[in-house]
Amino acid sequence: MTFLSSAKGILPWLAVVVALSSTSTGCFFLLGKKYKYEGRAYKMTANQIEYHQKALEDVKKKKRRAADKGASDLEVARIECDAFREHLNNVEQNMSGFDSAFQTATEPLKWDEQQACYRIGKLEKEAEAKERAEARHKIDERTRKEFEAAQMREAKRVAEAIKEELVSGKCDAKNHALLQKIHLGIRQRMNMMERGRFWQLLSTEAHDFVVATEEGAELAYSSISGGEMHLLVVGFLPLEIEVLDGDGQPMAVKSTLGEYFHDLTPTQDSRVALMDGGDELSITVRGRGCVLLLVIEKLGGH
Repeated sequence: MTFLSSAKGILPWLAVVVALSSTSTGCFFLLGKKYKYEGRAYKMTANQIEYHQKALEDVKKKKRRAADKGASDLEVARIECDAFREHLNNVEQNMSGFDSAFQTATEPLKWDEQQACYRIGKLEKEAEAKERAEARHKIDERTRKEFEAAQMREAKRVAEAIKEELVSGKCDAKNHALLQKIHLGIRQRMNMMERGRFWQLLSTEAHDFVVATEEGAELAYSSISGGEMHLLVVGFLPLEIEVLDGDGQPMAVKSTLGEYFHDLTPTQDSRVALMDGGDELSITVRGRGCVLLLVIEKLGGH
């Protein structure tokens, strides 16, 4: 529907106003009225006021028809903006040469058009923000799936490497590197612990890494100065350790330190041993695949 066909009841009022524009200023004084709209006051003729009101009704109908057809808020706002702009252009074209002490319908229509078109910009920004948020969500979801897939691939690689480790008796290079990374993470965590200054992560030299088997891999640890030692063994698959002192007595108490590193280690087992200088512990690790032995000393008096 064109504007002219939808505004048959509006154009006659414009003709009246044009005719009145050639009369004396006195006629306009008689027809002038105060028109309050949207918190603003206008001095307009009755015809111009009625034109504006009919324009408002026309725009309202167009918005309602668009909404009934399922148009989005942004599409409705564009229809509203275009409709007010059409009415404003029509008034300006038909009121050329209008010169009086009164305002025409262009004044409130300019306000209507500005507000309607401003809403387009606002809704466009909201739509863009929504699209960006949805795009970020898709990226995050894709990243999560890729991360999970990478974890699955790594788990398969570790499992295959462990099979080779059980045959060769040597740690796979990548598995060895992963355990070294865990070692570094535990050392950093200890430095951040509130009471970390009361603990010392000791080097076990060549005995740091060993391939655990179901029959049990044997390790030994000797203490030079003695003290309270916490032995922590970390691996990729379920494991358990048995620790015997020099007299063959088992160390049954598990270390509470393992709780501090639970999120850093795939699997772990631990024991606490009270040692004198020169004492030696026999350690048996049962499981499958490369494991890391850590010895943490509790410093005196704490």
